[in-house]
Amino acid sequence: SGRKKLFELFPLDFGEFLTFKEIRYSPLGWKEGEFNNLEYNRLSTYYEEYIRFGGFPQVVLAQSEAEKRDILSDIMSSYVNIDIRSLADFSDERNLYSLAKLLAGRVGSRVEYSKLSRLTGLSRPTVTNYIQFFEKTYLIRTIGVYTKSIDREIVKSRKLYFCDTGLANTLAELSGGSQFENTLFNQLARIGQVRYYALKTGQEIDFILDEVLAVEAKETPVEADLSYIERIAATAKVQKVRLVGRHQSPKFTNYSWAGSII
Repeated sequence: SGRKKLFELFPLDFGEFLTFKEIRYSPLGWKEGEFNNLEYNRLSTYYEEYIRFGGFPQVVLAQSEAEKRDILSDIMSSYVNIDIRSLADFSDERNLYSLAKLLAGRVGSRVEYSKLSRLTGLSRPTVTNYIQFFEKTYLIRTIGVYTKSIDREIVKSRKLYFCDTGLANTLAELSGGSQFENTLFNQLARIGQVRYYALKTGQEIDFILDEVLAVEAKETPVEADLSYIERIAATAKVQKVRLVGRHQSPKFTNYSWAGSII
């Protein structure tokens, strides 16, 4: 057999989204510096659209919100009724769809197989198989916990995100915070390895990028959020921190706007 190359094609990132819209942009140093008011005013409307509807090219180019929603529904229907049947030997697409809806409502949460088994009526091994299939077919991604201890990583659950926020919104009505966290995860995942950090006290850092940068997502950041992430990052022994926001904060500016991660 001849050689072959495998390419992973994900939905558009925000920079590609802007290119499809024929909007000019300049990559900014989002890991340092303060909130960029000029870029926020120019591009925030586009970023809000990106958060709601995701990065499938046909969806990005659709003119109306109704058309975007219809296309996303068609993509999900095709995935359930065509892709699943051709790629796997699962007998009940309805159960798969029900599980996908449950997972969409749990974006940014830890995967609890026993709880999902109870809610769906499926056996735990079946739930595990379905989730593995979702991940292999790029519907979802899961991330592990950041730790220097292998044993600790084994006992911690993985967190769940959808590869496209628009699809997640089609399956479940995500809160604004969940939409933003899922979108930011996908932006960071295009840059490097993403994990999360959690203490037994329940305190967490949303993302650890490439083991060197702690990133916390806040829709409208305030100074106390920065103090929080700095304190928890010190516990994790991660020296660099960055607060990333969705909206403009009235007074606080020591954070990056998520739309600048291009």
